[in-house]
Amino acid sequence: MCSIQNLMTDKISLSVDPDDLEREWERQADLSTEWAVRAADSHRKFQHLEARYKLLIAQKSKEIRAQYADKKTTEKLIENEVVCCPDVVQLRQEMIEAEYLADLSKQMVFSVANRKSVLINLTEFNMRRYYADPKNQQQLEPPEADTDEGHIDRSSIVSRNRNRTRKRRR
Repeated sequence: MCSIQNLMTDKISLSVDPDDLEREWERQADLSTEWAVRAADSHRKFQHLEARYKLLIAQKSKEIRAQYADKKTTEKLIENEVVCCPDVVQLRQEMIEAEYLADLSKQMVFSVANRKSVLINLTEFNMRRYYADPKNQQQLEPPEADTDEGHIDRSSIVSRNRNRTRKRRR
């Protein structure tokens, strides 16, 4: 079962090693399954606590109505007394924690799905780079700026941009 302490101590690394994509794809399946199960478990726990909370409120409400059977009461007075019962307060706090864990687990499922998108894009990029001819390979690499003692040589950048513009016009 998932708890806040377990979630905080888990050192889940969603980072991707671009040099070992095969291992990352294997890890992706494990992460996806793990977080889907955790999300389902935490959601189920929240639903059980919610049902217990509603039942406890009904029982306390019935008890308080029995206490005030001979006196005139309002619905608001009964509701206020029910909400202030220590059992109800404790169960409400457990329910809030369970809802937090369910939401957090759901967001982790989305994060793992985003990680999958990163893996797909990295795999496609590596495939393009692997099958690219030398001319296309240079286009995939980031351009290096000409520098002279840490200063950018602006004339080479301007001439490079002019050459690109001329090629486009042709």
